[in-house]
Amino acid sequence: MHEIKYTYGIIYSFAGTGKAGYSGDGEKADLAQLNGPAGLAIDKDDNIYIAEIHNSTIRKVDAITNHITTVAGCGLQGFNGDGGLAIHAKLNGPEGVFVDEFENIYIADTYNQRIRRVDGRTGIITTIAGCGDAGYNGDGIKACDAMLNSPAGVVVDKMGNVYFNDYRNDRVRKVDLDGIISTFAGTGTKGYSGDGEIADKAQINDVYGLGIDKYDNIYVMDSLNFAVRRIDAETKVIKTIVGKGIPGPITEFESVLSSYIGRVVHEKGTIGMEAPHAVEVSSDGIIIIADTGHYRIRAIDLKHDIVYTIAGNGEKGCSGNNMKALNANLCVHGLRMDSANNLYFNDFENHVVRVVRF
Repeated sequence: MHEIKYTYGIIYSFAGTGKAGYSGDGEKADLAQLNGPAGLAIDKDDNIYIAEIHNSTIRKVDAITNHITTVAGCGLQGFNGDGGLAIHAKLNGPEGVFVDEFENIYIADTYNQRIRRVDGRTGIITTIAGCGDAGYNGDGIKACDAMLNSPAGVVVDKMGNVYFNDYRNDRVRKVDLDGIISTFAGTGTKGYSGDGEIADKAQINDVYGLGIDKYDNIYVMDSLNFAVRRIDAETKVIKTIVGKGIPGPITEFESVLSSYIGRVVHEKGTIGMEAPHAVEVSSDGIIIIADTGHYRIRAIDLKHDIVYTIAGNGEKGCSGNNMKALNANLCVHGLRMDSANNLYFNDFENHVVRVVRF
């Protein structure tokens, strides 16, 4: 039988005390207070970045010292600061964060209806998409003139193109190197259609988060369709790889089969999830999913037709640290893997970041 990876991990607390608040900069991360950690990013040096909705900040945990600092946001909700240092700027409920190879930080400044960028060299913050008004006013225009509606996740490809989920517009948008915005996926009408077609012809429904792999394929957490969909970097064709629009449980070590469009199915029907929020692709090609509504983290091995749980017992809560991750209570939101394939995730309602070490 094929070796099943990522099943015997131990879960630990990594950042946050479990009490909501904003404190601890300059201290060890597990002594700091967080408030609504949502999006998560890891840079090339394995530093961790946390988007805090309720503190309106981006925090950074140093990979060597494990000390936490604020790298964007002053802790007050609002909008200001473009052209100045990011630590003096106001954000408003940021839900997504991404760090590119040059340590530039991209922020889905959700309730400011903007995507913002912190220069990795200077620490200066600017807006790269969104005029600040909620809505949709078309594509093919300068991204900073575009109306957005609750952008919540952001990724960047190797060329520097920026992709984000325009949540309430039911689209994934792209900002190219010339600063022009376009629709990359979704028609703007809620639904579930379009597998096997160019992604901008497909219907999606409340996309919570995005992922990107080493080949620049984009992964879409099509949450109210209870599906994960992948957009091919070369062809721009969208396919469902997990789920089929119907919520439901996943059984441990369940054998799966890949259909002609890449959908994961099994003898009892299609693999089911509940409000999936985040996705990561490990260095060895395993797809890691935050199955948020089931209080679990799942692994999908398409090559060997296996799906299994790697963390969470299906119960909401925050317990089980220093034990097998499969026995833990959790409420997962964002997740990412570091270069050693340690899995970090935001335990949103419990105001902590936890790590599963395999």
